[in-house]
Amino acid sequence: MSPLHPPQTPFPAVVFTASGFIRGIFHPPAVKSLRNFLNSSDELLKLTQVVLPGSGQVHPFLALHKSAVLLVVPQGTSELPASEGNQAPRERRLVTCLLSLGSIQGYLETPENIRTSDFLLHNPGFLELTECHIGPNPYLDPKEISGDAIPMVLVNVRCLVGLAEEVDERTAVGTAEVEEH
Repeated sequence: MSPLHPPQTPFPAVVFTASGFIRGIFHPPAVKSLRNFLNSSDELLKLTQVVLPGSGQVHPFLALHKSAVLLVVPQGTSELPASEGNQAPRERRLVTCLLSLGSIQGYLETPENIRTSDFLLHNPGFLELTECHIGPNPYLDPKEISGDAIPMVLVNVRCLVGLAEEVDERTAVGTAEVEEH
């Protein structure tokens, strides 16, 4: 393979835009995670085998403006490439991302002892959320969530209306039980 085209990993995904859902395949370099690929300096994302909203036709190629992407949901059984980054201690925080068309709740991994607002200021691209639930209403009550969680969703920070930290009742219950004993 030439130096201009390093080895790539096909990565099927559903991309949510204001125009609707787009299905296609990203081709990030094999050494990059999908998040780091989306956070590259390129303003256009290239997809192959694309199905556009309201169409069943498969298009061989689509150049998609990154600013138009709200969410990216990886598909299939492909193993997710590991996110790159430092090995500093991390913590998971339950957050709800308010979008113009609804909300998504999931876990955001941040460095320990860093406020969520400071983390957002230093990560203006795509955030990786895990164990996600997407809802039409801006507040997702964890007691009312049904269905399987989506394993990972990448959220474009530039398209957020806002992001709220939530009390993780699963963690809070476990912490309260430990504190009582």
